Amino acid sequence: MTHSIKKILTLILVFILTVSVYPATAAAAERNAAAFPEGTYVIVSALGKNKVLTVEKSSKEKRARLILSTNKNTKFQTFKVKSAGKGLYTITCTGSSMNVDVQGGSSADRARIQQFTPNSSKAQKWAIKSCGSGWYNICSSISGKPIDIKGGKSADGTPAQLFKANKGNAQKFRFVKVESLKKSNASGNGLAALKKSLDARAGKESGIWSYCVVQTSSGKAISLNDRKMTAASLIKLYVAGAYYQAVRDGRIKNDYENTVRNMIVYSDNEACNKLIDLVGMKNINQFIQNKGFSKTRLNRKMLAKGEENYTSAKDCDRLLQAVLNGKFVSSGASASMLKYLKAQTRTGKIPAGVPSGVKTANKTGELAYTENDAAIVWGKKGPYIIVMLSDQVGAPGRARTAITNMSKMTYEAIGR
Repeated sequence: MTHSIKKILTLILVFILTVSVYPATAAAAERNAAAFPEGTYVIVSALGKNKVLTVEKSSKEKRARLILSTNKNTKFQTFKVKSAGKGLYTITCTGSSMNVDVQGGSSADRARIQQFTPNSSKAQKWAIKSCGSGWYNICSSISGKPIDIKGGKSADGTPAQLFKANKGNAQKFRFVKVESLKKSNASGNGLAALKKSLDARAGKESGIWSYCVVQTSSGKAISLNDRKMTAASLIKLYVAGAYYQAVRDGRIKNDYENTVRNMIVYSDNEACNKLIDLVGMKNINQFIQNKGFSKTRLNRKMLAKGEENYTSAKDCDRLLQAVLNGKFVSSGASASMLKYLKAQTRTGKIPAGVPSGVKTANKTGELAYTENDAAIVWGKKGPYIIVMLSDQVGAPGRARTAITNMSKMTYEAIGR
């Protein structure tokens, strides 16, 4: 009997230890695993390159609201993130020493996001939740609703507000440490040096050369001779966009996805011509104009006689940025295009200039006197976009080699 009592007491003790000690340990481990690193950050919006949360008018006054603005590296655009316990954080503007706050502790949609004198209220405590690919939602501890940029607009001065979660870019932010930003600014000097090197390399080649290189994390860019250039098969990027726009507008059904795939992955000219007939050349050029691609125009079908099709390095850059940011007509269209560009079979130019294993997504263009390539490259510091265009070249093989060499120079300067 005594032995049975001891056994029961032992089991009870084990049970008590399990329910009291283990859950606390597991909860602590879970909190630590999900912990966001404290530090001083610039909070970058997914709505546009170099758009960041900012205290309006660089004010030190309480109740000054938070807005979206172009990053100018001011103290009113940097915020100190500090743990407030239980997986929550305070976010303090370094320029005013005031905390990011929900006006009146409201949980209503469109509640004002402002700065306010630091206090211990829940209105100043935030959960910073990952939503993938380095983006975060900043959620109120009161309602769980995230900070949102009103109307999803990227214009300077657009106010921040509280709004129900919707997975949109207006609610996604990237936290860039000030130390990283300083390195990024230092890399701006690296970009200046890269420009000199690329300009010199292009100057050794025959024909007309144009390029654009953009660091997507900082928005910093360098370019040469941005002008209308013969597009060759780069025009297919815009044909794809016009197709997806026609589908979204309900003018055609999405029955030609495989045709788009063949046009991008294999640069299939017949597939492109089929889509031109389907969407209409006039509608394609209207799409190009509406999207602000001012140096791009479709004048003829693939391999047909007539005036050349044109584009520019900066137009191609803007299109690829839209694809990367999920704004190429729609998030679904962006995902499809990115998948097709990653599956590109013609990788002998820009992709050939980066180390094996580095992810790229590109589209080339070739004619007897033209060698082009436009690509997204995922470097160690994040993706960058590089567009290389050449026209009236005397030796296409030499031009292809030059593009590969300039791609290598770019990766070594900003990709590794």
